[in-house]
Amino acid sequence: MFAAVLPDLDMFWFHFVNDCQNLHHDFVFHWPLFWMALASLLLHLALNSVAGHVISLAPFSDQTVNLIEIPARHDWWVWSFIHHWLSQSKLPS
Repeated sequence: MFAAVLPDLDMFWFHFVNDCQNLHHDFVFHWPLFWMALASLLLHLALNSVAGHVISLAPFSDQTVNLIEIPARHDWWVWSFIHHWLSQSKLPS
């Protein structure tokens, strides 16, 4: 329900700052590209938190969040990722 009303929060700007001079549908919250960019940003952070370290509560906390710890066993980080996931998979031998 909150997400459905979120684009209309610009009504506060419309009434108190803009003095009702422009239609509030002209503001950035009604631009589809704004919401697509925000969704892309949130997806990027969610995917990074799977195997990377994301400081989700910054600047309030320095605690990092990640779901899986992949040890650095190779010089190039890509090999560490590839070998980690291949060794975890249940491929038939």
